[in-house]
Amino acid sequence: MSAGDPGEGFEFYAKIFEDVMLMTDVVSGIVVPDCIIRGPGIRPGTKIVSQLSGTPGGPGRYLLSRDQTPGVAGKWYDCERWYKHSTSDAELRDWYLTRLDQLLTAGQRSSGADDWQAAQQEFPGRLKGEADRERVRALRRELAPHEWQRKGRPRGSNNQ
Repeated sequence: MSAGDPGEGFEFYAKIFEDVMLMTDVVSGIVVPDCIIRGPGIRPGTKIVSQLSGTPGGPGRYLLSRDQTPGVAGKWYDCERWYKHSTSDAELRDWYLTRLDQLLTAGQRSSGADDWQAAQQEFPGRLKGEADRERVRALRRELAPHEWQRKGRPRGSNNQ
């Protein structure tokens, strides 16, 4: 399986010490935060909070939501996605506000396509499809400076 859509997951090998997991090998899929992990010695309901270091979505150190049995090591684990949106609206909004602040401070502008590409880079494997793209567009309409908005007739319009 691969990560990305609700209900899909990934498989990996890891060593876990308290609330830090050292992932040594990804068997299948892409590792993403906000998913519940299962496997020998894993406390029920444990999820990956964030990646601390390593290859994005691959081998590296990850922060877990709760401490585990000390020294759980060399086991096969899998992850099951359990939420409707892979990135919450609040998380996406916080990211976009930070992005706007950085762009405006640097005197730069961004297009809608640039925003979508940046969102996909910020949340690898977690934003896919038209529904997520529309969420980014909605934030842009609400929060981006007016001068960044497209002027004139919409593309594909035959109205004259």
